[in-house]
Amino acid sequence: VSPMKWQTGPINIKIQYKDEPNLKDDTVVVDFDEIIKISGYTFSPIIRGVEQYIPWQEQVIYDTNRFITVVGSRQWGKSHVMALRALTSSFKGYRHDTLVCAFLAETTGHIYKYLTRLIENFPEWTFVESKQKWWITNTMTGSRIIFRSLSKEADRIRWWTLHEVIMDECYLIDDSIFESVILPTLSTTGGSVCMISTPGPKNWFYWEVLKGKQGETGYSYYQFTILDNPFIVPE
Repeated sequence: VSPMKWQTGPINIKIQYKDEPNLKDDTVVVDFDEIIKISGYTFSPIIRGVEQYIPWQEQVIYDTNRFITVVGSRQWGKSHVMALRALTSSFKGYRHDTLVCAFLAETTGHIYKYLTRLIENFPEWTFVESKQKWWITNTMTGSRIIFRSLSKEADRIRWWTLHEVIMDECYLIDDSIFESVILPTLSTTGGSVCMISTPGPKNWFYWEVLKGKQGETGYSYYQFTILDNPFIVPE
C-alpha cells in the first residue's frame, strides 16, 4: 500500500487485510469529505452567479444502507453521483472492488468519463487506468473500480466477488441478471448495491423500490425530478 499522505495533506484511511493474514491492519479512518474536496467537486457550486447547495447528491453518495434505490428523471446529476460514490467506495478497504454498470455500454462509458475527470485532481500515482480492461485501480488500497455493460457482459460478471455495485438504467435490466448475476457477487462480502433508474416497465427494480418506500431494514429510497436540479434554467 502506498504512503498514507496526499500532497495536499494527510488523509486517514482504514484498511483491513482480511485476505492477507500476514499483514497487520492499518488503524486509520477514511475522511470522505476530504476525498470529495480533493476530487474538485463541490455540493455548493456557483450556479448563475449564486452559490446553491445540492443536498440529494450528498445524501446518495454517503448513504450506508446495503440497498439504495433511486428513481429520477433525466438531468438530475446521476452520472456525477455514480462517479463520486464509486470514488469514495475505492477508499473503504483493501481490495474493495466496485462494479459500475448499466445496460448500455454508452451509459457506462459516460460515467467512466466523469470519474476520470475527478481523479485528475489527485496525485498522479494514486489511480492507474487500464483502458483495455476498462477499470481504474486505487493504488493506495488496491481497490478496483470496474465498468461493464450488462447487455453484453453479464455472464462474465457471474463469478466475481465484489464489495459494491452501482447500477444505472435498472428498468432495462432483466430480473435474471439482477437475481442470478449481481446479487451473488455480493453474497460473501455483504456488499451494497446502489440502484438508479428512470421510471420504466415493472421489473425487479419496481419491487426493490417498493421495499425502499416501505422502509424495510437495510433499504433507502430517493426520488428526484428535473426540477430538483438547480442547473436547469427555469425558463
